[in-house]
Amino acid sequence: MRLLPLAAGLLAVAVARNARADDGAWLAPVDAVRVSGSAGYGLADFARTQTSPMERPGLMFDVQLRVHAYSPHGVVFGVAEGGELFGPDVKIVEAGYSLRLLGSRDLRGATGALYFDVGPVLGVVTDAEPAADHATFGVRTAITGDVHLWNLLVGATLAYRGGVPLSGEPDPWEQAVSATLHAGLVFDLGRRSQ
Repeated sequence: MRLLPLAAGLLAVAVARNARADDGAWLAPVDAVRVSGSAGYGLADFARTQTSPMERPGLMFDVQLRVHAYSPHGVVFGVAEGGELFGPDVKIVEAGYSLRLLGSRDLRGATGALYFDVGPVLGVVTDAEPAADHATFGVRTAITGDVHLWNLLVGATLAYRGGVPLSGEPDPWEQAVSATLHAGLVFDLGRRSQ
């Protein structure tokens, strides 16, 4: 599981290196501030390194705001909550760098985008017996694919969140892998005159 962030990073580098500016509108810079917001729901796998039970399947709900200003480089902010019926319960706040690997210039008709995200994450873990309630600080990496139909978007995200408990819990590393489907809205604001 610890290799997932490395694999995602290598995939992002490979796609970015193979992208050429003359490949058409998919890789052209956007002449606006592209803002999208979405809510997602899906499956998650929660794991820790030593304490039993070491792994628990569960569900994840998240909300994201993504901003790319006139560039493939942007930011993503999110909150999430995940867990299982009998614990653990994890509340997450995250922010990060977002690289648009593929994306259309205009939001006309059916278009799409592919993003790679990386950034810090703070989680509050409760009901994770035998550990006490605690906070975990770490990193989030994700690959997100969106399909845009004018200003509506639907998509999927594969995310890895891993971190170190801040209060001396017995597990040196905790993590969650999630696969969510999401829907939302996307807009181009402040379009430059051409």
